[in-house]
Formats: sequence, structure tokens, C-alpha cells
Amino acid sequence: MKKIKLLFFLILSTGIILANPIDKETAKKVAINFMSNRISTSLTVKNVITEELNGQISFYVVNFLEGGWAMVSADNSAVPVLSFNLSGEYKLEDEKPESFIELTTNYKEQIASSKSLKSANGKISKDISTKWNNLLSESKLKSLKSYTPGSPLLDVSGRGHVQWSQDKNNDGGCSPSYNAYCPTGSGSSCDCDRKPAGCGAVVMGQIMWYWQWPQSSSYRTYNWGLMPDELTNSSTTAEGEEVAHLLKDCGDASDMTYWCSGSWTTVNKIEDAFKDKFNYKGVKKHVKNDWDYGSAWEDLLRSEIDNERPVFYRGDKSDLSTSKHFFVLDGYDASDPDYFHFNFGWGYPGNTYNTSFQYLNDITPGSHEYNKNQMAIVGISPTYTELAPDDINIFDVSYSSVTGIKNEEAQQDIALPATGKELTIENGGELILTAGNSITLKPGFHAKVGSEFTAQINPDYTEEMDISVPTWYNAFTPNGDGVNDEFCIDVENANSFEFEAFDRNGIPIFQSAGIITGNTACLWDGSGAYCLEAYACIIRFKNNYGRAVENAYMVSVICGLKSARASNDSLKFYTNEKENFISDIQQQNKEVLFTAYPNPNKGLLNLKFSNHQVNNIKIYNSQGLLCYQVYDIKQPDFVVDISSFVNGIYIISAELENQIITKKIILEK
Repeated sequence: MKKIKLLFFLILSTGIILANPIDKETAKKVAINFMSNRISTSLTVKNVITEELNGQISFYVVNFLEGGWAMVSADNSAVPVLSFNLSGEYKLEDEKPESFIELTTNYKEQIASSKSLKSANGKISKDISTKWNNLLSESKLKSLKSYTPGSPLLDVSGRGHVQWSQDKNNDGGCSPSYNAYCPTGSGSSCDCDRKPAGCGAVVMGQIMWYWQWPQSSSYRTYNWGLMPDELTNSSTTAEGEEVAHLLKDCGDASDMTYWCSGSWTTVNKIEDAFKDKFNYKGVKKHVKNDWDYGSAWEDLLRSEIDNERPVFYRGDKSDLSTSKHFFVLDGYDASDPDYFHFNFGWGYPGNTYNTSFQYLNDITPGSHEYNKNQMAIVGISPTYTELAPDDINIFDVSYSSVTGIKNEEAQQDIALPATGKELTIENGGELILTAGNSITLKPGFHAKVGSEFTAQINPDYTEEMDISVPTWYNAFTPNGDGVNDEFCIDVENANSFEFEAFDRNGIPIFQSAGIITGNTACLWDGSGAYCLEAYACIIRFKNNYGRAVENAYMVSVICGLKSARASNDSLKFYTNEKENFISDIQQQNKEVLFTAYPNPNKGLLNLKFSNHQVNNIKIYNSQGLLCYQVYDIKQPDFVVDISSFVNGIYIISAELENQIITKKIILEK
């Protein structure tokens, strides 16, 4: 969308610290201390700009000679630093993006609202007070300076910091323009006489520019080397065409609706476009309100950035507002990881207003709320093919000249031509060599004028890309004894996870996300779980090869178990893999107490018990509802007809003398 309004910055709640206005000297100290934790060089204040509303100072903008600026609230009822940038200079006289003007206007209105709300008791929240104290206390600052700030992912070494826009180029001209292939339009709101490309297309395009993927789509072949980090009046025609074509392809793929006032599509359509049109198969949309357990949402976003995957992000002004915007979340601040870095796709000259660090979860006071309906598309990475070349090495070819297009791929090494042979690329010919390890051109290799030659190393040819979750089981006993205190899963070729546990009403009781550094992912410490409950767990693993594996498991929590690895009154967790790999609950002599077979089952369930008294048998469905029970079982072999049950997962609970034993079966008729 072209016209946007957004805001992430204020937190206002009941508090315990007295509120006061902030003067210019205090603002300078806050800005210096804040930026010193993020820039390694010493800082000198260049100037301080004040922004006002109705004659009252709302915030200060402190510019530094070394580059960069910090926007500091003029009242300590708001967070200290509203926004900042590590480069550029904030100037009052600059022509700023309309969206940026609306953003700062909303800052002013909300600070005014916070002042009126605090006047009743003169207090501010402890959380905000802590942030101010940290930035004004030397002892606190010393500990903060040990952190190293992260860099925005879209600032790529050797390629630049991509800052595209929806219509005019970054110099404000129309030759070339970002919307050169969008539908024509007229009027003052249709720049370059064409409708804007749409913020969704710009975000998609910038993320694809970062990955330089795909090589081609159903629309065309892409020349990523001809796509600069920004279009200016001096950009070549070819550069402008490549970028504009890509943005129009993104619009077509996501079913963009074009208007002069702003082009728009939905997050769902963009998710589908990534997967179906551009071969980013591992993507998934998440809604912030569905990930509200603790810091799960922030952890999810940080795990994406930690694995160098930019995030497609959405924010609205209000639930029913037409002021919506898509942008890229491509980093977070190491000193305060709740500051996330955004690339807004505004395309103004320089980096002053196009990108900045912002808080995600600020609750704005009064009626001004500009962080509604936050959504993210995560797992965005190219879906590379598995070991595409059949040849391990290529040291010879059957031809001596290339007149058309030849493509040679090897998993390891290419060395051409063979000793004593000639290989010539003729005028109009093209030779493409791709290897996983090395490419060597030997004597006898020639390329004539008018030919093309490409040599590229693709380490992915030597990588295993598919994610695998080996058959596993877990006795999870979070009793603090240091043994099996967490619910962990073995997984191969994944670098991040998402985990959700739901109760029988479908309400999430625990969520987590993070990175995986080895082959084991520890997902749950038992938080939120109750005994004698069944929980549906959704686990999703991802990597940077476009792979994602998502499975749903039923996890039963049973108390009072005895086993070689679980003490009394511990929690026991089971999964729903289609094998009877769950360890039988055993006595210390490892005697098997009972078995249930076949599993999976088609309707007749055989239960076989050891020489123990069976007081009762109960069978629960995956929602924890009792489906069957019987008492005082006398015979060691017992058959239960479950053919009338619906297909699904069931938990068998057998009371044997002084303990309860559980097993899981799957009914597949």
C-alpha cells in the first residue's frame, strides 16, 4: 500500500515511578549512551532538533557528526528512544515520506495522550522507568556495552543496502521507475503516470533480491546481477527493467489490486505466491495474537534473523482501518533485542527515513493504536534441489566447441578441458559450469568474442537438505533432578523450530521458538501442563534450503508413574508416531507390564498383561474424553472392540495394583 500509518513505540501502564519532562541535555545524554552501545566509534552531537505539538515539545532528534540519529521522548512516561538509525541525518527541511510524517505525527499525539493520562497520579510504569535508568546510569551502561549489535540482513556486503520503493526512483525521478510495468494511471496520486507496485510486491522483491532466487519463474528469467540496491536517475535502462519486471511479477503472483491511492493484496496470497510461483516452499504465515505466550513471538522472529532469514511483516493502524503496510523485518539490536530493524520500502534518498529500529509490542495510550493485526511470513528461503548433478566430478567432455548453451554440473570438482584437448566457446555460445567444490580451467580452454561463460560454486550440491526426524520417544520428567527435565526431539538438517502445545479446548498453553545448533531440539520444560491431560502439540522444523517439516503429536501427561527413568508423581509425555516405540513403563527389573497390539489398529485391540492384578482399563480419545472402561480384569489376555470409534489417536490407561500404566494406539480402519 502506498499511503500508510503505523506505530510501534509506547508502553503505558500502572506504575510506581514519578513522571517528569525531559530536557535537551538529558535527551543528549540518553542518545549518546544509547548509540554508544551500537556504534564502536566515539560520538559527537552535531545538533538537536525539537519536534512540537501545540507548543509543547514532543521529542528530540539528536544527530551525530559520525552519522546516525536517535529520537528521544521529551517525557519519561514514554520509552526513552522512540526510533533510531545508525546512519543518515534527520533534517526538518527534508521532504520526508508521507508515511514517515504520519508516523512522527502519531508519536506526538500519543506522547500528548500519555501526559494527560499520567497527570491523574503522576506515575509511570516500572518497565519504562528501568529503560530510562539504564540509559542514565553508568553502572548499567558498562554491562550493556559488552554486547555487539547485529546488522540488517538487507545490507549485503558487496551488493549494498537494498532500499526500493513503489513508484518513483530514489532520486525522485521516473526514468527509471519501480512501477514502470504496473498499470497506467492518471492524477496527482499516480506517480510516473502508473499505479504503485504495492508495498507487498516491494517487500517480496527485496527479500528475493537478498536471496537472489529464483533463477527463473513462469514469468521470466531473472538477472540478479543487474538489480542494484536502489534505482536512481543514473541507473541504466537494463537495471530499471530488471527491477520493475520483478516487482510486477510479484504483484501478478500475489493477485495485486492496483489503485493510484495504493495497491494492495493479502498476506495469504503473498504466502501462496512465495510457495507456488517463486519456489520458496518452507514459508508459513503466523499471526502475532496466536503467539502470545510470554516472549514466543519475539523469539520466533529472532530465530529467523539468527538464521539469516528476512521476515515479511504486516501491521495495521486499527482492526478496521484501511491504513495497512507490509515491510521487511531484517534484524534486531543486540543491546536491546526487543528493538527490531525494519525496512519500510519508502525509497527516499539515503537511509535516513527508509529503515529504523522500532519496538514491536508497545501498547499505545488512549485511542491511538497503530500496531494491530501484526502478522509475519517466516521460513523464507530458496528451495534448492537435492544433489542436482549426477556426476561426482567432470574432468572431460565429449565436445570440443560450444555453439549453443551447455550446462555442466558436478557434485565436487570440474577441471576442463582434459589434458591434451581443446575446448572453445564460439561466438553466440554459452557455457555454464557449476560445482560443489572447485572449478579449474586448464590449458586449451578458449572463449571467443561474443561468447558467454559462467563458473559458479554451489556448496549446496554437497549438502544434505531434507529435514528428518528419526523415530523417537521421550520420557519427559520436569522434576528438577537433571534427568529428562526437558521435552527434546532428535532432528537432522534443521536450524530452527516452532513449538505449540494446546489443551483439549484448542487453547495454547505453551509456545516456543528458537534455533537448533546440533541435532537435538529441546522444546518444552513442562510449563503450563497439568497431570491427566492430553495435549495436541504442533512442531515445525525449518532450514535455509526451503525445507520445513510440520507434525502434530498428541502428548499425554500422566502422573504417578514408576519407571527406570521417572520418579513418582513425575510427568510422562508420549507422541503419536505410527510405531509402538514408546517405552513400556517398567519396574526396575525391566519386566514388561502389558502390551497393546496391533498398532496401528483396525478395530480389534489385543491387550496382554503380565501376572499382575488389573483393576481397570480406560481408553481416552485425543481430546481426553473417556471412550471405554472396564473393571476387575481376571484374564491375562483381553480383547477390546474399538471398531465403532472414529479414526484417531487413543490413550489406554491401565491400573495395575499400585500404579497406572499408559500406552498410545492409532486407530486406522
